Amino acid sequence: MDYCKGIGGDIYSLFKGFEPGEGCKEFREARDCQKLNDNIVVATIFPDFGSICEPGPGRILTPVMAVGINIPAGHPVAGMVFTAEFLSTQGTDRLAEPFGGELAFPENCGDPETERIYARLVEEVLMQVSQGSFDEETSYKVQGIIDFADSISLAP
Repeated sequence: MDYCKGIGGDIYSLFKGFEPGEGCKEFREARDCQKLNDNIVVATIFPDFGSICEPGPGRILTPVMAVGINIPAGHPVAGMVFTAEFLSTQGTDRLAEPFGGELAFPENCGDPETERIYARLVEEVLMQVSQGSFDEETSYKVQGIIDFADSISLAP
């Protein structure tokens, strides 16, 4: 793997990798997943309502894009996942509105209307992802994540 420019993300996990071409199946929690090639996928993951209202270890609490990399057999590591937040401050604030303005300290968790509004907002963002119609900050972040994923080259 050749990697030289930081994108401000985190290594989420080393993982078991995946069968070439089957990477999106490993991201069951993803709301969208793009296969860039047989060994690299980009998954869009939103925290589910329950994770926001009752956070716990290992849960994703902010919307992220995950770059899943399957490393060919014969290497010490089978796969890696890098994550990065992709929404602008404005986009994140909009998703947090039903919770009283903050995903980190949610209010209104017992209200079914809050869950419905959050689900609608997530669908709106997913539509923007599929259409590529973002605000400037989100567009910059998404493009950086895609450029990072495209830049990965795996030795045989």
